[in-house]
Amino acid sequence: MRVGLVVNRAEDYVLRVAAGMSEVLAAAAGSVLVLVLPPSAALAQPWVARLVREGTVDALAVTAVVDPTTGASCVADLLAQIGRLDRVGRLPVVTLGGGHHAVPDVSCDNAAGAALAARHLLADGRRRPLVVGGIVDNSDSRTREQAFVAACARLGLPGGAVRTVRADFSRELAYRRTTALLQRLDAGGEDQVDAVFAANDEMALGAMDALRVHGLRVPEDVAVVGFDDTEAAATSPTGLSSLDQHLLEQGRCAARLLLGRLGGRPVPNRVRTRARLVVRASSAPAGTGTPPVEDAALLRAAHAGVAGARELLGLGHGLLGATSERGLAAELAALLPRTDVRRAYVGRTSHGTVRLLHAQDGRDGVLVDRQPYRPEQLLPAGHRAALGTGTLVVHLLTDGEEETGVLVHDVAPGDRWTGQALQQGLSAALASLARTDALTEHAVGLERLVAARTAELEEANARLRAALLVDGLTGLQNRTSFDAALARAWEEHRATGRPVSMLMCDVDRFKLYNDVAGHLAGDACLRAVAGCLSEAVRGGHDAVSRVGGEEFAVLLPGTDVQGARAVADRVLDRLRAAGLPHPGGGDGATVSLSIGYAGSALPGPLADALALVGEADRALYRAKAGGRDRAEGPRPPARRSSKGR
Repeated sequence: MRVGLVVNRAEDYVLRVAAGMSEVLAAAAGSVLVLVLPPSAALAQPWVARLVREGTVDALAVTAVVDPTTGASCVADLLAQIGRLDRVGRLPVVTLGGGHHAVPDVSCDNAAGAALAARHLLADGRRRPLVVGGIVDNSDSRTREQAFVAACARLGLPGGAVRTVRADFSRELAYRRTTALLQRLDAGGEDQVDAVFAANDEMALGAMDALRVHGLRVPEDVAVVGFDDTEAAATSPTGLSSLDQHLLEQGRCAARLLLGRLGGRPVPNRVRTRARLVVRASSAPAGTGTPPVEDAALLRAAHAGVAGARELLGLGHGLLGATSERGLAAELAALLPRTDVRRAYVGRTSHGTVRLLHAQDGRDGVLVDRQPYRPEQLLPAGHRAALGTGTLVVHLLTDGEEETGVLVHDVAPGDRWTGQALQQGLSAALASLARTDALTEHAVGLERLVAARTAELEEANARLRAALLVDGLTGLQNRTSFDAALARAWEEHRATGRPVSMLMCDVDRFKLYNDVAGHLAGDACLRAVAGCLSEAVRGGHDAVSRVGGEEFAVLLPGTDVQGARAVADRVLDRLRAAGLPHPGGGDGATVSLSIGYAGSALPGPLADALALVGEADRALYRAKAGGRDRAEGPRPPARRSSKGR
């Protein structure tokens, strides 16, 4: 049986109640999980609901928890949310000071305790008391305040003599609100307070901080009494008088109620413990403020806990310095054995699942399970049995409204500081790690984006370069592309001796075609001629280019003059077969080509590629002069005269 104790902070009050619950539950093979609400209102109540839905807890004990944002009690809202999940009412629930009538409640006889405090504080003639109240809608705090004021009236104080500030059970808020009141009284020339009654010890200690800073002595100028009789009260530098509401017994009662409900037995709807005033130096007459003997063990435990927490805080910079999960796990392995924490489990949340970073459970060589699990499961399967023994404090670690991890740890008697320091240090470390990961991921994303954009740019440049080498009208290569291809082919010819040949082609009487049919028809004619050339030229390395208005060139790497002649004949045959009409040539006239061809293997070696072009060009003019629609090659060398032989 796992009982969830729902709290805002794992403070002394809570840990005393948890200790009492654990005593009873241990006999029933049960455990206590102190569920600390996340500081984000958006996560706080849903976190408890998730734990219930998962079955991580079998019962709930709810303290006087408040909304982290507004400070208002959220007990009723939390119980309503749990009720919607548990429609058949099988989940046992009790409250501790919640005052909610729908479920059994365990608390102190607050009215009697507050009356004890009033009689004690006013016994030495003090007449200007201050009440430091808790949450405005908390029944325990409200009863304590009202009972104290009523007791003061019975002791002869006039109406309105009791001043009040509200501090929501917080030490820090009590310090600030009490300081503001003391300053206001001084500024108005009014008498200062001479007694303080706080609805819990945390606020009493905050008020004592304010009194000391303001120059008022405790108890000589102002006597102070708190409520709860926590370890913090017993071990404060000036021992704090407080009302012992028997927190251990309240925890035992809460556990018995839950066991009764689980067993289907009737249980009382209200259980009240008696209050006992423990007088210490903060309100004792001069010379009698020595802490009672029974507090000595608590004092030693508290000093040990504070010393351990100081060591943890002193070394805590190591957690923040971790830049990786491995580094953070190493820091935890170095830090935790130096503290009083014996069981601790730290998991990191990412994309809705948790991976265990560190496990310390008193055994040597703990194998950390790296399998992902849901946050509301608290621990992976291999460690989940640990949730069923003793008392463990559970924190959902957050950064704003983002979940960053889960911390589960035990608490040594009298030491709440180590756990709080660990929770704060880990929250900051995981948030820093998340930011580091986000920056790294962003940098990687930028690198990928740059690489993708670079590839896109390179591809676009390649397309642009290709476009610059293509004739826009015919889709063939253009003059620039032809010149580059010719230079490459000639270099290969010089290096290897392989032949290279070319054709120069010109559409016959093309000006007349344009004059008669127009330039749009002329463009269509050129595209058709280009198609015939492309179909007739079959070599994989051969290139067909448009090099002028109606002029085309065919480059034939690895082809000799005889091969060039064959290609020229094939081009002529293909164009004749196409039968493209020539509107300026009379009836039945078709478009024709004149072709000049040349090759590198001439009877005499050519000096360069331009010489090859020149030979082909001269052959083209001979084809034109010879009647067009024909191909001419290079002329053989002239024979020498045989005169005289």
